[in-house]
Order: sequence, then structure tokens, then C-alpha cells
Amino acid sequence: MSADNSDAALTFGRFLSFDGTQLAYQLCGPKDPDPNHIPIVLTNGLGGDYRAWKYVIDRFGPAGHSLVTWDYRGLYRSEAPRTPGTLGPAFQALDLKALLDHLGWKKVILVGWSMGVQVNFEAWRRFPERVAGICVINGVAGSPFHTALGTRLSRYVIPGVVKQMRRWSRVVGKVSSLATSWSGLLPIMVRLGFVGATIDMQMFAEFARTFASLDFNLYGATLQALGRHDAYDVLPTISVPVRIVTGDRDMMTPLATARRLEQEIPHARLRVLTGATHYTPVEFPAEVCEEIAALIREAAQTKPAVVGAAR
Repeated sequence: MSADNSDAALTFGRFLSFDGTQLAYQLCGPKDPDPNHIPIVLTNGLGGDYRAWKYVIDRFGPAGHSLVTWDYRGLYRSEAPRTPGTLGPAFQALDLKALLDHLGWKKVILVGWSMGVQVNFEAWRRFPERVAGICVINGVAGSPFHTALGTRLSRYVIPGVVKQMRRWSRVVGKVSSLATSWSGLLPIMVRLGFVGATIDMQMFAEFARTFASLDFNLYGATLQALGRHDAYDVLPTISVPVRIVTGDRDMMTPLATARRLEQEIPHARLRVLTGATHYTPVEFPAEVCEEIAALIREAAQTKPAVVGAAR
């Protein structure tokens, strides 16, 4: 998200999580939400920060919704974790709870992209009474390493690559800075199918610049924790409306993973976008916003159910 009217509409703040780690958040709209609108939490992927949600914020902020997102511990503007071993979806969900407590929000719509999908499933596991609906965008419920690139080999190759990323984190950071400053990076990624031709090129360039500034040791540790995560046991317990959005060209979380979510989550609705890759939120923003709007309407009409989430 560039420094335009969208940025001007955001409030940048900090809060303390369960172990005293100071995390950064970005808020659109009033801290005290309009009682006619359920506030929205935008749970990031590892491939970007709040800029990934530009179109969602631009769509729902002016409509009266309060929206918030935050930077995962150790990434972007958030502090490295005070407690060792507190990375990955289970701990990010505890950070989310701390954020909701900080804002005083009792019930929210959860919209997650990529890793954020797994964080939101962990949120349902721990505090389902605060969840009014869940939007799943390009995500899975278990280790993405097992299904990435549509091959079983990924579960063996990716962990090794991540391990070397941590070992050579400083070198990776320097190489990333050089690569992201090269104008030919995006055309190559489009040609290889990692991003779609409809992506907002300026926004992707901003993603790349901020990504290159990360601590790749902490980033790699977060990826390792993500690779060990599994929340498939939670899916049958979800009793709120769920919308699933994915692309038929997503190489990181292939279409088969979305179909499995649709089968295992009661009453979930799946929308497949032709030509979309893993960066669906910035490739097909109008369609993503349509699904979020439909989820909001459905959540507002759904009576609270007795939840049976695993604890």
C-alpha cells in the first residue's frame, strides 16, 4: 500500500502480547466499532504486511467497518519474541487474542491469507466465542510444505531450503535486496506462474522491498513452525459461516487443498478464481471483496451456535 489516502486512513499502534512481546498493528476506522458492523481482522500471510489488504481496506473502511491487522512477532515493525520457541500459528493466535483484548473487540470476522488462514483456525480452536465468520484466502489447515508445488517432494525439499535460509540469513538478506531492486524480477515470476499477470505491479514492488528488509533467521524460524502446524482436527468443529477463495493457478496452496477444506468444514462455500495465483488478494481484489461482503451478510444473519471447538 503506497503512501496514499489508504495509508492516511490508518492508525499505527503497538500492543503487548501474552509474553510481553511488543507488536505493531494497523487500524482503519474507530477503535470502538460501529455497532451495526462486525469489525474485521485481516490476518497476514508471510509474503506481505498490511499493504496486501489495500483493496479490502479501501472497500470496507469507507463503508463504516473497523479493520485491523498486525505484524507477526519478529517481522516488519514487531519486536522479536521475548520467549524462545513462540513462533508459528498457535502463538500468532495468542497474539491475535491479545490484540482483540487491547482493542476491546468481543466478536470479529477473521479474514486470512496464506499463513493467516492457519492462524485463524488456531484462533477458532482457542476462542471460538469471539469469531463471527472466517474467510479463507489461499490457505491450508496443515503443513503447506506437504502440498506446495503440487508434488510430494516439496515436503522433503522445502525444509532443507528453509534450514539453509536460516544458516545463511545475512547472505539471503543481501541477495533479496539485490533481487527485489531488479526490474526483471516480476516478469520472471509471472512467466514462472508464481504471480498472475493481473497483479498490481506497484504494490508487488513495495511487497518486495519490505520483504527484503526482514530478519531471515526469524522468518525462516516462522516458516519452520508453520511447517510443523496442523489444525485439520479443528475443521469439523467450525460452526460459523466460512468462505473459501482460491486461484486455479496457486502453486503454493493448490486447488486440491481448498477442496479439502470445503469438504471438511461444515457449510463452507468455495469460490475458485480462474487465473489467480497465491497472490489472489492483489490480483482479483474485487472478487475477494465480494466474498468478504457475502460473509459479513451471512455472519450478521447467523444466530450464535453452541461451539464445540477443540481446546
